[in-house]
Amino acid sequence: LRTLEQVPDVFCNVPLPGNRGTVAEAIKRLTAAQNRIKELEKQVRERVKHRQLDGLMVEVDRLLEMAPKSEKFLKLKDQLIAREEKLSRQCDELCAQARGLLSNGNPRAAIKLIEKIEEDRLTVEQADLKERLSKLAASEDALIASVQAAKAGGVIELEGIDSLLPKTH
Repeated sequence: LRTLEQVPDVFCNVPLPGNRGTVAEAIKRLTAAQNRIKELEKQVRERVKHRQLDGLMVEVDRLLEMAPKSEKFLKLKDQLIAREEKLSRQCDELCAQARGLLSNGNPRAAIKLIEKIEEDRLTVEQADLKERLSKLAASEDALIASVQAAKAGGVIELEGIDSLLPKTH
């Protein structure tokens, strides 16, 4: 850009050999690209400053397309990839723990664990697990309410409640 800006005004409307357009058009395109890079850099810095990291990779990739040798943004991309991998592992671990709790007959504790995960981080399989846990918890609530209503009416004894609850194996 600096080189093109040094071209005398009389040559600004001359077509550039090997490029589309004139010197003036090339200056305009390069200036717009530089402004866009500065704008993206500012947006990325603000998001990092305010810890708004979800979805930031798209902006960093766009920035790196325009300025592929930017070391600080290459490093940021590596950090974002590492963060995503870590969050994915944590999500997998929580879901595995939830499955273990479910197999041990504790769907309430399992749903509490899986609810710690942000909805958009769940895989399809994990979202299905969450839905299944929610349905189990709702069924358990309905069963408990039925048992309490029956007990209040003198129809059932508390000792038989465990045998009524579904096994979650």
